[in-house]
Amino acid sequence: MCNFSLKASLIFLLIVMFAIVSKAQDAEGTAPDCTRAKPSPLFKKKDIVKRTFSLRKNKEYPFEHIGTESVKLKNGDDLTIKNYGCHNYSLSFRFKTKRVSGNTKQVRLWYRNAVELMTPIRKILDEFLVDNGVETLNSYIKSNKKLKFDETIYFGGKTIESVVTVGKPKKLKGKLYEIEISFGIGPL
Repeated sequence: MCNFSLKASLIFLLIVMFAIVSKAQDAEGTAPDCTRAKPSPLFKKKDIVKRTFSLRKNKEYPFEHIGTESVKLKNGDDLTIKNYGCHNYSLSFRFKTKRVSGNTKQVRLWYRNAVELMTPIRKILDEFLVDNGVETLNSYIKSNKKLKFDETIYFGGKTIESVVTVGKPKKLKGKLYEIEISFGIGPL
């Protein structure tokens, strides 16, 4: 009997805690202590040929929104940006491009290609995180003999860390390649 009472009390406590957490979210599902606002488009219409933007809730973290911006750049590249975070600020840039190419196993080449792809983007966006991340990649290429795909490269302050990663590229049909470069800062 005592064991049943303890289990019932625990279940009741979990239900109450769930109700409190649910009420702590505002009407839009954003946690009130979320440092970041909802993501919004990064590109201005003058910088691109075509753009779509969608905002959805993160299934893993329902209080967090994920902005997905797909743009057709004037240079012909297709670019998808994933913009997300609650207590951090994260941007992932996935390029589909014919402007850079090469053996997808040559890590140093693709780090250079990542810098080449991001250089015009950093000028358009004027994002401190992207700007500092591209500079970090440039320095990292020069100062490291062994580079790896998906390696977390730290930069920035000691209290709030910033990171950049270069994903493994994929060869698509024809002369098309896909590569993802990600930047993050936090916790904020």
